[in-house]
Amino acid sequence: MILLGGTIAVVIKSGGALDLARLITRWLTSRERAQFGAWTLACCIFFADNESNLIVGTVMRPIMDRMFVSREKLAFIVDSTSAPVSSIALMSGWVGFEVSQISQQFELLNIKDWDPYIVFLETLPYRFYPILLIFFIPMGIYTRREVGNMLKAERLCVLKKNDSERGEVNASPEPTVVSEPLKEDFSNDITLQAFSDPMLEPDNDKPKRWINIFLPIFAITAGALLSMIFIGYSKTDASDRSWRNIMSHTDSSKALIWASLFGTLLSLFLVVSQKILSFAAAINVWTKGIQNMMGVLLVLVFAWALGGVCEDLQTARWLISLLGSSLPKGLLPFLIFMLCAGTSFATGTSWGTMAIMFPLAVPLANALGPGDKDYMISAVASILSGSIWGDHCSPISDTTITSSLACGCSVKNHVWTQFPYAIFIGLTSAFLCSLPNGFGILPFWACIPLAMSFLFFILYFFGGRTDNDEPTKFEVRWGRLRKRLPPIVLFNGRIRLFEDSPSVPRNNPYNRLEVEE
Repeated sequence: MILLGGTIAVVIKSGGALDLARLITRWLTSRERAQFGAWTLACCIFFADNESNLIVGTVMRPIMDRMFVSREKLAFIVDSTSAPVSSIALMSGWVGFEVSQISQQFELLNIKDWDPYIVFLETLPYRFYPILLIFFIPMGIYTRREVGNMLKAERLCVLKKNDSERGEVNASPEPTVVSEPLKEDFSNDITLQAFSDPMLEPDNDKPKRWINIFLPIFAITAGALLSMIFIGYSKTDASDRSWRNIMSHTDSSKALIWASLFGTLLSLFLVVSQKILSFAAAINVWTKGIQNMMGVLLVLVFAWALGGVCEDLQTARWLISLLGSSLPKGLLPFLIFMLCAGTSFATGTSWGTMAIMFPLAVPLANALGPGDKDYMISAVASILSGSIWGDHCSPISDTTITSSLACGCSVKNHVWTQFPYAIFIGLTSAFLCSLPNGFGILPFWACIPLAMSFLFFILYFFGGRTDNDEPTKFEVRWGRLRKRLPPIVLFNGRIRLFEDSPSVPRNNPYNRLEVEE
């Protein structure tokens, strides 16, 4: 992450991100297209979650500013497609870790008939939360509907877009949500003031070429994938160098280090050879990028320390031990999903949660359903999905922090706009997917369409359109219902009629339900 932070600083200073933004905006000519572009790019960069956050946020941030899309929405798109996509990709840094966890438990339980990588592949249709989250984003983009604080942020940006089209001077895509306006002051044109450091702003007299950001990012992406293949290939026997065996023996951390180092050297070579920066200036910018990452790394260190404390206390082990062997078989995937979510939320780490829960949940699943492969697949998928759900909700998660940093919004704003979506989608996947599938009521292929239909209904009924200030359909119907109800007022939790409330006018035709402080 440190090397990648330095590389991103160099490519920003070169003006490559600015030129790439201008090039892409020829096709991303609307707010909806810009959001679809961010979602597509994030899905394509699947080799690591934090690296995906930093790259997509850096590239798409000036484009979103130009299209008047709130940075809170960009952070939600980036954060929702980093870990979920990496966790279900066939080749990523997550695959090696997940397969290694499965393989370790199978060895301890003496399970030799089930291949760990094949089990990993068979869990993909049961990853309900990542699947629902990934496809919920285009649903919201297409319907132009949001809920809660995200609706406020998007409507504010649309209002500023309308002001800009009318020629008002002070119109800007400044992202703000509840009560915390950001300090940056953006112009209507694409600028890099959003990168929060004047030292990283490109020089106006230097050429700006999109190739200066494309080549380093492509080198990091391709280098990480090739390095993972090479490392896994070198660790396997010549007699069994299958694809799944290579990926289960790879070292994603080492691969990302080598790829980031190659990307750093390439970015320095590009800016120096084109005389955009001198070698000394390029090193200074690279060092500045590393310094900008130190605050994030410090928060991550404390988050990992908290996860280590929770692991040493063995809180999750104690919770699992309370369930006992008398637990209903169909309820276990649901409970695993919820426990993993709670542990991941408290610790802020999905990988740490997996390391804690795999030694506890897999033996319990094997005891409740010995020899039942489908049951084991459902339990393993619940561990992987629940860990991502809690990590996605947690304000101390590394992906939450890096997505906020890359997209230029505060962690507070990002959490308060993303949290309602994450909670609701997680509960939907738990009660409409994990629970009925665990009891055999619905197969996995029926759970996902049912959950997606329910999410669409909730978004359509409770969500408001971002392109107008009209009330939601729920608010309209609730207003009609209130007119039919007897007028009431709440006094310290007690309900009284208007006639019994001298402080409320009897002829009040509007606020028929009021709360007295």
